[in-house]
Amino acid sequence: MTEKKGSRKEPEAADAHGSINAPQAKATAAGEPSAGMRFEDASARLEQLVSEMERGDLPLEELLTRFEEGVALVKHCQAFLKQAQLRVSRYVEQKDGHWVLKEQEGE
Repeated sequence: MTEKKGSRKEPEAADAHGSINAPQAKATAAGEPSAGMRFEDASARLEQLVSEMERGDLPLEELLTRFEEGVALVKHCQAFLKQAQLRVSRYVEQKDGHWVLKEQEGE
């Protein structure tokens, strides 16, 4: 079976229970991750891109396309991690080991 040049089928992903599902959110046609793309999906796609690029059998144009998609995924992951860090920083650990929200200024 031959595949049309420039087309690629996204692999199906297994969920935590081993069931095969299509990814919840995919990159857009331009290679940009969709706003709802989960961090885990973006990270997995990034690993897939690196693996494909490291094989060394892709034409230059396809390498550039994957590189650009990878850059967008890295930015997406960095923004997600920044938001996660901000959420975590809202909490403080008490002496008893419990975590509670910090008191807001002006309260």
